[in-house]
Amino acid sequence: MSYREAKVARDQSQMIKAGRFASAVDPFVKGLKGLGENQKKKQVELQKLRKGAAQATQGYSNLLAKYKKTGRANLDEQVVKQIENMARDEAKLYMDSVSPEADEDALFKWQTRNAQNLAGLMDLTTFIGTLDKDLDFRDQGIKDNRLIPSIGEDGNEIEFTNAEEFKNGLGIGASEVTLDKDANGQWQVRGRSINTPNADETVINLRQYSEDIKNNGGTLYNVMDEDMETQVDAYGGQVVDEDIMSRIEVKYQSQDQFADKRAELSQELADIKKDKGVNSPEWIAENKKFKKWKTDHPKMTYTQADKDEAYDIIRNKLEEDSSGGLKSYKKDSVVPKEAHLWKFLQDQGYIEEIDDIYENANGDIVDVTGSVSWDQYNDPRKMEYLNDAYAQYLLDKSIMKGETGSTVKKKRVFGAGGGKTMTRPF
Repeated sequence: MSYREAKVARDQSQMIKAGRFASAVDPFVKGLKGLGENQKKKQVELQKLRKGAAQATQGYSNLLAKYKKTGRANLDEQVVKQIENMARDEAKLYMDSVSPEADEDALFKWQTRNAQNLAGLMDLTTFIGTLDKDLDFRDQGIKDNRLIPSIGEDGNEIEFTNAEEFKNGLGIGASEVTLDKDANGQWQVRGRSINTPNADETVINLRQYSEDIKNNGGTLYNVMDEDMETQVDAYGGQVVDEDIMSRIEVKYQSQDQFADKRAELSQELADIKKDKGVNSPEWIAENKKFKKWKTDHPKMTYTQADKDEAYDIIRNKLEEDSSGGLKSYKKDSVVPKEAHLWKFLQDQGYIEEIDDIYENANGDIVDVTGSVSWDQYNDPRKMEYLNDAYAQYLLDKSIMKGETGSTVKKKRVFGAGGGKTMTRPF
């Protein structure tokens, strides 16, 4: 074979090999190209998922941007960290829920976590502001001497030193605090004041705290209103209404102790009129004097009632209407809180002694003192004792007015449904 022939044969052989190689490599090359395109599609889809997750959790970013630092570095850092954790966790669940491989369970997990996080965020972001307002309210009550202390049934004041120290420390950054979740998955703060490092740990469930604040009128502290007497009297006017008054009130005409003098002056004026006439200077002058005398010495009418009967009528109405606490008689009217009314009546001297010895839930026999605060009084009959005292207050305040306008006051040793009545010596 000549060199030329050999070259042609070699070229033909190489062409055949090249063709075979090409036929073998072509699918591989096409496969690589397809894989690249699939990867690009997946990247695009992933970008879409990430963008959707970012949009779904944008609220967390907005919240962090607006989060007002409390000045309590330790607590602030924990709040921010937990919000960031919520955002990451929820973003992942969102991506899982909208991916092509997602099922209903993944969507349910994301929706459930979203709802849980929203509730948790509310707890986290409102707690400090709520706590600050509550402590301010307490401090103002202390300043104005309107804060009602917790007095036990034995007459001793209940101290909440550790909890108060912890809350005070939260307010000024002087408490060791841990922010985490309890066994039910609800946010809580726990710790102790740096001033009481050996004290028991105080735990505050943030959601329960907010709910208690809301249900108790904006504060957990018992602080009486500034004009408690006006409130108590205004409510009393709704209790002792026209119907009650018509059942217990009797008007009497007092005996005219100046009857003889009145008759004498009247006769003198009649004699002048007969002798000199009504136009005479003498009659005009005497008539003027007589009118002034009558003004200074009126015939008096006053209200009087049977004390015991009146007391029973008022007391019975209070008992009928207060089975679930003090009743509202008019729309939008202010109803005193039982704890505040109890303390007011104590301060007014209407609850000085309580004839109450009872067996508590632990089987202990308790002899209750008259200084017990409403929140520490555990006898289920305490509403009856409150009605006893309030009925007597209303009787003294509104009804038992004597001829001189003085109030007839009473002191009762209270027991359920009333008790022994004694006249107060003043």
